Amino acid sequence: MGGKISRSRLEKLVENLSRELDFSTKSDPTTLRGDLRPVVDLDSNTSVTAAQSGTIFAVDLASGGYTVALPTPEVGLYYTFVVTADNNGDVKIMATTDGQTEADLILCNLWEANLGTVHTATQSAVTFDASESGTLGSAIHLYCIGTSDPAWFCEGYTSVANELDLSTA
Repeated sequence: MGGKISRSRLEKLVENLSRELDFSTKSDPTTLRGDLRPVVDLDSNTSVTAAQSGTIFAVDLASGGYTVALPTPEVGLYYTFVVTADNNGDVKIMATTDGQTEADLILCNLWEANLGTVHTATQSAVTFDASESGTLGSAIHLYCIGTSDPAWFCEGYTSVANELDLSTA
């Protein structure tokens, strides 16, 4: 039947495999199905993991104040935080060097009503401030772009001025 293949030949065949999918072919468009992002409800202190990269976190400000610690920076990680219940307590999204130790690693580009775009030097945390009438749908997106200052790039949007507070370690 079939002949045997040497180990070195097999290794060369595996090394030459194409590991990329081309979604740009206009004559034969390819669609990726089943790529749903997980959604996780937040209502207490939490440490986000690298395995949760791509997750959308539903932030519940009605649960009272709590802190969310980002994991050790690893290029390519990304998270989204969206306010889904408001008005009782602040929620702090905190950059860490090791999953626990707060550090100034977030570079922010925020858009807030009546303030326009706010650019900042590196910060350690972005806080949804419930005292500013936290607005449903306010959101921040965090992308890990490095492993040192800045490690995280943050985009934030809110329709209430001063709802997104920034702080340093």
